[in-house]
Amino acid sequence: GTRDQPVLVHSQLPLVMYLVLALLVCVASADLPPRVTIPQGTLVGTTLTTRGGREVAAFLGVPYAASPTGPLRFKNPQPPLSWDGERDASKEGSDCIQQFVLIEKFRDTVVGDEDCLYLNIFTPKVTDKVKLPVMFFIHGGGYGGGSGSKINYGPDLLLDRDVVLITVNYRLGPLGFLSTGDSVLPGNLGLKDQLAALKWVHHNIENFGGNMKSVTIFGESAGGASVHFHVLSPKSKGLFHAAISQSGSALCPWAFSNPARHKQLAGKLAQLVGCPLQPSHDFRQCLMDLPAKKIVGVQKDFIIWDIDPVVLFSPAEEPEEVKDAFLTKNPWTLSTRSDIPWMVGFNSEDGAIKVASLTRGDVEGKFKQLNDDFYSILPMSLLYQHTAQNPDKVTDAIKMFYFDGAD
Repeated sequence: GTRDQPVLVHSQLPLVMYLVLALLVCVASADLPPRVTIPQGTLVGTTLTTRGGREVAAFLGVPYAASPTGPLRFKNPQPPLSWDGERDASKEGSDCIQQFVLIEKFRDTVVGDEDCLYLNIFTPKVTDKVKLPVMFFIHGGGYGGGSGSKINYGPDLLLDRDVVLITVNYRLGPLGFLSTGDSVLPGNLGLKDQLAALKWVHHNIENFGGNMKSVTIFGESAGGASVHFHVLSPKSKGLFHAAISQSGSALCPWAFSNPARHKQLAGKLAQLVGCPLQPSHDFRQCLMDLPAKKIVGVQKDFIIWDIDPVVLFSPAEEPEEVKDAFLTKNPWTLSTRSDIPWMVGFNSEDGAIKVASLTRGDVEGKFKQLNDDFYSILPMSLLYQHTAQNPDKVTDAIKMFYFDGAD
């Protein structure tokens, strides 16, 4: 009867203690940051919350290549260094050094760092049991600006779903896309950085709960065009399985520059920084001796009208003899047939970058300059100067259609 009661309570004590202990372990482990060990070393990440309230692991500022500084400036991306012990992956790496040429108000500003080849990984589950589809994002910015930072391209929306998201930085402007048309500076370093990041993902993503056999690359604007270049380049084969281009493809007039245009850009850069253009070796050596800020900071002087030309340094066709060339032909001549499913579209306010700019600053001055120099500015601004057989005829037709031929 009642005599057995205390014994029963006593026998429940260990169970209560066990539950309390289990709860403490749960609470303690909830505070522990996520950890992953890869061949380079151990990464200690952080936890973020999505819009839907889901907690996800974030590993930020992970180096996917060696720092492209000092003797490695203008070199293809080299393998990343390892580290001893644990690496703090709770803070992002630096954006690649860039100048805000497309934003008039900040045109003189140079931000970022030359040491910038980092990526971010966002994953709902750090496990090697479940293998989730991987989405690899390439940012836009006219090949001259932008970054994979989480403030713009974080996991807030996508990670409500079961995917692993990767965002990446790549070299920009002259440091990423300058070409002399020969093997000294063949170009496409920014695309080669993206390729190095894709290879890194291929080798490491399974440690973060991602499926290396299900990688979708996607990007917007110059990132959308970059995606298309990876679809076209044999170098990227096997590293991804689907592709999405938003507001950009390799066939856009701004997405690629022919050798003549690259020569023009290299000549202008040489003149602005005070380097000899010929021979290419001397040009390269002279640039190697300059601070990155000086090379990047002269891009504002390339602007001719308003924010045009909207893209300066961009992908190039490399000479066939270049070792590890990413692209040796004009994309127009390459077959777009591919075994990769490729989704292409554009965003809703695509022209806003130009329209908005025309409503700011010295609006009257801009329109006066446009009128005074209509036949050279319009083909540049509407991107037909390098694609139309006779740009003047196109300008005549536009003038006739929209302005009844009036000046």
